[in-house]
Amino acid sequence: MNKFLKKLLLCNSSLIPVFLFLSFASNAQPPNDNPTGATSLLHANNTVITGNTTGATTSDVGVPPGLTRANSVWYKFTATSTVVIMLVVKLSANDPAVRLFNDDFSFNVSRIRGANTYSRLMYNNLTVGQNYYIMVDNNPGQPGAFRLTI
Repeated sequence: MNKFLKKLLLCNSSLIPVFLFLSFASNAQPPNDNPTGATSLLHANNTVITGNTTGATTSDVGVPPGLTRANSVWYKFTATSTVVIMLVVKLSANDPAVRLFNDDFSFNVSRIRGANTYSRLMYNNLTVGQNYYIMVDNNPGQPGAFRLTI
């Protein structure tokens, strides 16, 4: 805590609850931090989302033993076509990656990690009418904003 903030809090103790709220709120987990809270996408065609992994926890879903988990957020959609193309672009998240899962997570359809700026994934064997999950993560310890285009 910097000197100015310490003096401010010492002079006006009524600011302490506000400071504590802001401290905790700034690190709050996003609502789509895990698969059960995945953000539903109405259309998996020409959809653009700006997301953020800051405050997100790590996920064990689809991560083989021995690999490092990273901050992740989740989206879900129902396939209306057999093909899906996803592009995740770095805004501030370092080395964004995208994974695609079937609806019961029994298999990780694919995972692509980019070269620090973007990742592109194309999968052409979806089952129309089936639900799929998208996980976006980044290098461990380096969360931030991204843009996902589906």
